[in-house]
Amino acid sequence: MDNNILIRKYLHGELTHEQLLQFLKELKINRELADQVKLHRAMREHRLDELKDYLLSSEADLFPNPKSRNKAIIINLRYVVTFIFLVVIFYFLYHGLTSKPNTDNFLEIAYNEPYISPGTLQGIDNDENDWKNAIISYSQENYEDAAIYISRIDSINIVQQLYLGLSKMYQKQPEFQESISIFETIKNHPDNFHQDATLWYLSIAYMKVGKNNFAKLILKDIALGNHYKSDQAIKLLEYIASR
Repeated sequence: MDNNILIRKYLHGELTHEQLLQFLKELKINRELADQVKLHRAMREHRLDELKDYLLSSEADLFPNPKSRNKAIIINLRYVVTFIFLVVIFYFLYHGLTSKPNTDNFLEIAYNEPYISPGTLQGIDNDENDWKNAIISYSQENYEDAAIYISRIDSINIVQQLYLGLSKMYQKQPEFQESISIFETIKNHPDNFHQDATLWYLSIAYMKVGKNNFAKLILKDIALGNHYKSDQAIKLLEYIASR
């Protein structure tokens, strides 16, 4: 898929869970892609000053010599205002033609992306039978069985508690309040290496039971932090504000 399409889908929260994981993995190692995301984000949020800074920093990379860089900056500053204006116009035209209209289904879109960490799937052959069967059931979207298998484990660890909460959240008859209790218990635990996911699904569970004020506090932290769901958190905050 073309990078521009991927970036647009990323910024609008339209990537599937698998696509998002792959995109974030590539984003950490691909400086060019990271620069493109920064450029798109600047255009999307109309941060013209940031776009200007980005252009000037790009000149610094291209012209490490101060004299040549100064010449390049002087030349480009003559055209930067015109360029920014054209880019913003193009963005509005493109966004108007390709973006989906705002609807009330942002919560359902967020909810319909169950979490599973690739690392959780690795090495389960060496785990005890109940945990292995739980993860297999969970990955096959058989959440009822996953919850049963995890509940059988004697000494349940933090990761297993997370997946127990998720399983109860996604079973055919969701137990959101039970999921909330589990997530609240582990969200600040020092051994919780899935804290971002815990907070994200805790906010969704709160929204599913109508406790938007609790969800809003969590979503604000997610939106303002370096969180993999920051953009979707902003959409959910807008969704809450519109209701």
